[in-house]
Amino acid sequence: MTLAEKIKIGEIMQYKLVAVNPKCTIYRAAALMEKENVGTVLVINENNKLLGIVTDRQIVTKVIAHHKNLITTTIDEIMTRWPITISPEDSCKEVLKKMGEFGFRRLPIEDNGKLVGIVSISDLAPVCEFDDTCVKDMVKELSSDTRAK
Repeated sequence: MTLAEKIKIGEIMQYKLVAVNPKCTIYRAAALMEKENVGTVLVINENNKLLGIVTDRQIVTKVIAHHKNLITTTIDEIMTRWPITISPEDSCKEVLKKMGEFGFRRLPIEDNGKLVGIVSISDLAPVCEFDDTCVKDMVKELSSDTRAK
């Protein structure tokens, strides 16, 4: 069994969650991303239920590239709705496979329906460094964008 198969996501996940409500403006979300030094904000409702996810890349490709107004455009207009989530009990290898299958580089983590963390492909890199198959999957994920197909 490799390190990536042994280690659970709960051992490496990021617990610091940066979240906004769906009606947050793109400008405010981007400012929050800069302040918190993150590339993703989670979109939650008033009950802390995960509704979506927005990345810095989405802001560039869906707002800036289309000359949309940063002050009037809201997060719910560009977010990925109902994102795939993973469990803290999933292995790193399982999560990397899921990232590759769906073309995501970051995944929110829920435990019994409660949002508890987030993991990015860069969080997985140290775990995968000695697993040739895992490294191959990671390189494949980083070098292709399956969402464009």
